[in-house]
Amino acid sequence: MHNGGMNPSPSDAPNPQQVLAMLSASQQTAALVAAIQLDMFTALADGPLTAAALGAKIGAAERGTRSLADYLWIPGLLRKQEDRYSLSPTAQVFLNRHSPA
Repeated sequence: MHNGGMNPSPSDAPNPQQVLAMLSASQQTAALVAAIQLDMFTALADGPLTAAALGAKIGAAERGTRSLADYLWIPGLLRKQEDRYSLSPTAQVFLNRHSPA
């Protein structure tokens, strides 16, 4: 096939990483928005809670609460010790409604 004498550059090659990165960004945004809408970060401001206790406090099912909390634990917005979740310093300052920031 003739391409006008131009060789394809590496950026012309199909790259699934671009698509996967964009999908991941979308999932991260959706998880953060859901946690904010559920007031998950403020619910954890007073101290660590299990998924069951946190779910009860925010009006969500335990299983869904655990999934969302684990997802937010991976990038470090939440901390997890045994079966209890707590806020990271970043979440405490920027995502807790009671924070002066």
